[in-house]
Amino acid sequence: LSPVLMSATSLSYGVGRVARNHLLQKEFTQEQRATLGSLGSLLSYIMFVIASYGLGLLADRFGPINTLIIAHILLFSPLWFYRKIFKHET
Repeated sequence: LSPVLMSATSLSYGVGRVARNHLLQKEFTQEQRATLGSLGSLLSYIMFVIASYGLGLLADRFGPINTLIIAHILLFSPLWFYRKIFKHET
């Protein structure tokens, strides 16, 4: 079950990336997007370190399969917000 759960992250990543890029293109100028991209990259690396450490602690306590399920639930949660945002556009 672990390989399936680990490979399923690409489902939420692709959809989330397209939605986020669409919102950035629509709301900000090119200069603002460049600055936001740099800051976003820095913050994403910091959050990755924190999330990796937290997921490691969860895996030690609950096991790797349960931790992967929790991680997938967390990864799919932003898609709900993207859907609400885009639904108001149409």
